[in-house]
Amino acid sequence: MFPFLKSFSFKLLIPLSLGVFALLPLRYLILSFFPDIQATENILSEQYSALSLWSLIFLYPLVEELIFRWILQGIILHHFVLQYKHSIIGILTGALLFGIAHQYLPMILAAFIMGLFVAWVFWKTQSLIAAIYIHILNNGLVLLPVLIKRPELNMIQELESIIGTSWLMMLSIGILIPSIIYIQKSTS
Repeated sequence: MFPFLKSFSFKLLIPLSLGVFALLPLRYLILSFFPDIQATENILSEQYSALSLWSLIFLYPLVEELIFRWILQGIILHHFVLQYKHSIIGILTGALLFGIAHQYLPMILAAFIMGLFVAWVFWKTQSLIAAIYIHILNNGLVLLPVLIKRPELNMIQELESIIGTSWLMMLSIGILIPSIIYIQKSTS
């Protein structure tokens, strides 16, 4: 019933990582339209314990990917690919459910965008490990300022102030597209 249990190919480690790095500025851009969330994240980040950080970086990605990719998206993809020969419905549905699970509009949008990338990678690689890796890397990078005890630090904002929003988005797209092409060619 669950055909998505292939092993992880280490040749995809760099393009998967670059894909995550490329999507972080998009997350920043989405969240910048909601200034209250940044203040809330800064307040919450000062209250994180070591256990909650460990859970947010490792445990939540594992559980969420088991639920959203392996079970939900796996069932949806299995059904639609076998019956209708369309994988896009499974990818969009998996990403949408993942986004909605984050409950707060800015986070829903940011999680949906990351969810699209993870859902597509999951479909292309048929590897739950790849999906979990992307999720762990994303959460680790987002929480990096908290981990290094500098919750006010926003690396994407710093980069944007140096090169500007337009250049930052072009840089992100310039990194994301070759990563997607490499993953596409490597898994075909």
